[in-house]
Formats: sequence, C-alpha cells, structure tokens
Amino acid sequence: MDTELPSLEHADGGAVIGGAVPELTRAFRMPEAEFRCDFLWDSRLVSRPRLLGAFRIRQIAALMLDWLSSEAEVLKRIVANRQALASTMYFALDSAFPYPEHAFAQSVYVGINIPRAKLQLSPDQRPGDVDCLIVPFSDNEILLERTIAIEAKIVRPSISNPGRNANTMGRAQVRGLLCYGFPFVGLVHISVPESMPSHMHWEVPEISDIAGSNGELIETGEYFIFDPFPLASARRQEGRVLALGLPVEVGYRVIALTLSNNGERFCGFTIGEARAGARNPVVSHRVLEAVRMLLTTEPHLFEVVHWFNEVGT
Repeated sequence: MDTELPSLEHADGGAVIGGAVPELTRAFRMPEAEFRCDFLWDSRLVSRPRLLGAFRIRQIAALMLDWLSSEAEVLKRIVANRQALASTMYFALDSAFPYPEHAFAQSVYVGINIPRAKLQLSPDQRPGDVDCLIVPFSDNEILLERTIAIEAKIVRPSISNPGRNANTMGRAQVRGLLCYGFPFVGLVHISVPESMPSHMHWEVPEISDIAGSNGELIETGEYFIFDPFPLASARRQEGRVLALGLPVEVGYRVIALTLSNNGERFCGFTIGEARAGARNPVVSHRVLEAVRMLLTTEPHLFEVVHWFNEVGT
C-alpha cells in the first residue's frame, strides 16, 4: 500500500530535508517518493533514528571538507597528485604540444595563484592572478614559448543544490589572459560534488577480458560501484562552458572529481569534456621574460612535476 510521507522538520530549526529532494531526483530521473524514503533513512544521516536538520548536515559537511572552500587549496591538491593533474590539465598540454608532438614528453613547472604584479602586469585588470601557470621544460631548456595560463573555477554541487554554479564562468578572465599575450590559454571548471548516499550509487557489471565462444562479451558476475553525481555535474557544467562561445584560442576542460570516503583526497575523475586551444597569435615577449625572471628569482612559487620516473628510480 502506498503511504504518503509526512512533512518533516527537525527541532533545531533546520529546513525540511525532503524539500531538497525534487530537484535532485529530476536530475537523476529517480522516483521522488522512493528516493526520499531511502535518503531519510540513510544510516549516515539518521541517528537513533531521528533526522538531522539540513542546517546541521551542512555544518558537518563544512567541517569535513573545509579545504574545498579554497580554490588555491583544491588546485594545490590536484598538482600534488600526478594522475589528478594529468586528468585535469592534459587539454592544455595538448594545446601547447599538438600531435605529432607528445603532451607529456616534457616536465613542467606549475605555479598556483601567481599575482599579476609578479608578472609585471597592471594590478587593476582582470584576472587578478593566474590561477595555474604551467611552464614546460626539457633537460636542456625552459620552453617559455609553450607557457600556459589557466583560469580555474571550482564548482561544489550539493544534494540540496545539485545545479550550483561557479560565481563567475571565467570568460572575461581568459580573454584577459589572451590580451596579456600568454602563448596558450585555457579554462578549467572543476566540479567536486557532495557524495551521494552509498545505496544510491550505480552498479556497472564488470566484463571479462575473455570473449565468449561467439565473440560476445561475458560478465564476470562482479560489479563496479560508483557515485553518478560527479558524472551528472560534469555534463551540466560542460553545457554551461559551451554556451560561453569561447574563442578558438582558448582550450577548456570540465572535470568532476570524486572524493575519498574521508573527504581528504581524490579517488576518481570523469573523462571527456575537453577541447584543445590554438596558439595565441599575439604573444607578449615581455610576459615571457617576466615568467623567466619569476622562475629564476622565486622558484618556490612553482612545483616541479615529472610525468615519468627515471629508469632505476
């Protein structure tokens, strides 16, 4: 027998949890009543059993994922993980080293939030800093002509607001980077959504690497479990980026990152949603000289990333 769920409000004054459900269920095309029932009784949100108010849930999430509130900290954690960095920034390296060159054949210096003044740019223009400055180098030289300037936007969708967007989309900032004369310019939108309840995750059957007698795919009986929220948020964000009408010189990447259970590291990434850019036709040698000087005088502002370990190390 169908039972209508009552309106529920916690004594702490928090908003009704169920009030946030319809938008999310529409996003994933799940029956609202079924989702609401599952969500209310998820073991991570219920105690004794009683409902936590939406305000309290947000408090807990803020304490666990405080580092996500800092764009610089998110970018630093990406740079500290070669796999995350490669997944996020390969589009920019493809721009600077198009086929038949190899995007990952060179090591890179990576600077986060480099102030305009350190690059001898006027301090009253946009963007106020370069979110991610990538300077490739080889054994013999710094490849200044392949310098990449990236504008980054962090998006944090939540269960209560799955359509949350960045405060600004970055169009004006990347146009500014082009005007300043950086050889290659990119825009990256990084979505780090809140985790869905575990029983709302999708099961995808694993396929054996041995085909059947007629060449058909054979399931192993095992399943890969994943949270669909990052995938959905990346697709939504790509539509927004495409609507910007970016010039062909600007490459872009939209990626969603899955957090580990403790919320302290990345454990998965979406693929696709990327476009390589073209070389800026107006490169400023003054800017390139400023980059060279910054690498010489303040190398601590950059992380050195070697894509591959040397043989024997």
